[in-house]
Amino acid sequence: MASAARAVMGLDIGRGSAKVVRAERRGREVVFTHAEALALPTGAYEPAEVVGKWLSQLGLARTQVVVGLPAQACVFQPLSLADDDPRPVGQAVAMEIARFNEMAPEPMEYGFAELPPTGGRRRLLLAMARPSVLADALAGPREMNLKLLDVVPTVLAGFGALPAAGLVGEDPVVLIDLGQAQTQLAVGTRHGVRFARSFQVGMADFFENLAEERGVTPSALAAQAAEGGLEGLGPDDPAFARAAQIWTEELLACLSIYQHAFDTDVDAIRSGVLAGGGARLPGLRDWLKAQAGIPVDLATLPGGAFPAAPAERFLGATGLALAGLGRGGPTAVSLLPAPAAAEIAARGDKPYWIGSAVAATLAAAAFGVGSFLEFQVRQRQLQAQTAVLERCKQISQQIEQLKAQKRRVEGMMYPIEGFLQNRQTAGDLVAALSRLKDNRDWIVLVADAESYFNPREGVSGSGSRVEFTIPRRPPFEEVPEADRPAARPADRSLPAGWSRRGAPERTAARKVENPPDPMFTYMIVEGYTPRRDLSTVRQLIQGLRELDFVEEADLLQDDFLVRSPEWEAKWAPTGERPFTLRIKLRT
Repeated sequence: MASAARAVMGLDIGRGSAKVVRAERRGREVVFTHAEALALPTGAYEPAEVVGKWLSQLGLARTQVVVGLPAQACVFQPLSLADDDPRPVGQAVAMEIARFNEMAPEPMEYGFAELPPTGGRRRLLLAMARPSVLADALAGPREMNLKLLDVVPTVLAGFGALPAAGLVGEDPVVLIDLGQAQTQLAVGTRHGVRFARSFQVGMADFFENLAEERGVTPSALAAQAAEGGLEGLGPDDPAFARAAQIWTEELLACLSIYQHAFDTDVDAIRSGVLAGGGARLPGLRDWLKAQAGIPVDLATLPGGAFPAAPAERFLGATGLALAGLGRGGPTAVSLLPAPAAAEIAARGDKPYWIGSAVAATLAAAAFGVGSFLEFQVRQRQLQAQTAVLERCKQISQQIEQLKAQKRRVEGMMYPIEGFLQNRQTAGDLVAALSRLKDNRDWIVLVADAESYFNPREGVSGSGSRVEFTIPRRPPFEEVPEADRPAARPADRSLPAGWSRRGAPERTAARKVENPPDPMFTYMIVEGYTPRRDLSTVRQLIQGLRELDFVEEADLLQDDFLVRSPEWEAKWAPTGERPFTLRIKLRT
């Protein structure tokens, strides 16, 4: 069942007539408001022109409808599962359908009804139909623009209406629905249908055989039967017996199949119910009692609905309406295809979607108004905060300017601070250089490596190679000849307190009160020598290596040299060779 509605009509379209029953829920009760029948043309006709127009005249065209599917368009298969079968019911049914589809020309649409377990077994009834048959069944309601709710086998829906009428209890009952061209039957209890079949023998065959016996036309007999003019027929009438013989054989064959499948005494049929257009055929009930050995009653509608109408004719349509209201019992097996079910579900949800859309629109409008008002408030707050942030930005810029000035001052103080912290070491190094260098060599710069390679903020120049502000001695051409010192060998003696490494007798190392700062670990010495082979420079390096506060001394690699272009231009004409020493102090 796709869904349950508040007002539904059951539409049972047979070969000779169309029946419709409308029912609605009022609280916990079900009230029937319409029960109408329409004789259909014998030839081809358009359902929209005939049945659709008829429903419009009845005012039922906009009522949701449950369409009945004739039993001849369905395949019913009982299924029994042992209690210890571990498979879920759905899985067992799917496997059974898969096996059946191997023999069918196309995959079947199916539904099933689960019955209470009996005798240690679980019982089900499978109802199947070909998709092409269902498409034909759905085509009529669509042409008539009806609001389709579900598709249910008519015989199962009709049996589902019997318990409410008090015709079915705990004992098995057979429902025999005699129509114009077919007979449908179902066997079950108030818990559901366990067996269903149909065969292609109906009232038309009765009338044809009786007409042959009486020498009249079948249509004339049908008219007499409709007016009640066939009274007097019965089981003892030879004409009736010959006319009913074929129908009886088919009926008993179907009941024999049931008895073979359900062979216990509990499953034996106790009574029967006649329904359909041929239910009031004179003598039929007595004939059935004699042939099948069971009492047979006429079908009645639940709660005595439509007392003036022939209830047996509307049993199928009544069951379809009850199925649409969710009162069809466990046998109202739906054969509605999945795409149609999805379409119906979407149609049922349409009012909720419309309501949701309206509510969402109103909520969006309220949200928009609220957002606009909040935006105005936030805008004023933002303007106030922007003014504060602008003031903070100005203060921050002033702070950054002060910090920059502080860094410049610190940069300018850095060399002086470093010199003051390392003045003893620097003085010792300068004194050693003056004593160890050759008299013809020139020392133009002594600096710590940090100041030499990395410029400080506040010192002129930019980048890693800058022109230093540390004063250098002037070149030879700027010194008067008379003031130039005479050539003399380097003084290799050491001042008091110094010691030369590797000497046989080492004097005690002079204690340095202020050890060099880590930035003075390396010292850089620039100078010029007239010796192109740097022999005097190598002697100077050897002398420096022998000092106790020098760990290593060597020429600086060319990749690290820092030259002042102005000084290079001044020294180049003299023919002097520049050199740069890197001295590592002992810490």
